[in-house]
Amino acid sequence: MTTPAANRPVVPQPPAPVAALAPADRIREAARTERYWILAPTSDTGWTLRQLDDTTGSLGEVAHRVRELPDLTSAQAWATALLGADGWQPTQVLLGGYIEQAYPTVRSVARYPRPGRTLVLRVETHGPQPGHSAAVLRERWGATGNDSDPIAISEPSLPESDILTWASRSYGLDRARWQTGPGGEHLLQ
Repeated sequence: MTTPAANRPVVPQPPAPVAALAPADRIREAARTERYWILAPTSDTGWTLRQLDDTTGSLGEVAHRVRELPDLTSAQAWATALLGADGWQPTQVLLGGYIEQAYPTVRSVARYPRPGRTLVLRVETHGPQPGHSAAVLRERWGATGNDSDPIAISEPSLPESDILTWASRSYGLDRARWQTGPGGEHLLQ
């Protein structure tokens, strides 16, 4: 004997999951839209996900939030299951944040400079030891004036006089197009 539907208790159903993409599809989508997910901790042991618009360097509003995940590993597992992102790495775009692995993957095959961005090459302190410096190549978004995470970092032994040659050869750029900007930065638009 079956119970009529009107007499059955109502059981709350969990919200429908977001359709996560396969990693290769996520990379294609990120390259097409130039939007990348950033995972960041909150002050209440929670985590948020928001998107970086890589055409402007702007961060979107919080799109997803989870409360009380015990650690980074749990947060990355949550974000990966939700989005299909294939790994996370620290980012300087949002302090304390982690950007999806699609970002460095897509940037590694991009042609430079990209529209709306300038390449910035400068010597920066880099590495685990104080005073250790290297040439660092970044993008600067014209819309915000912010610099991206490093695209490339030279060997520390590279003389400063050779950094333009290194960056130009590494990315197929015309060395003569670089201009020297404030603070000794080299800029290519």
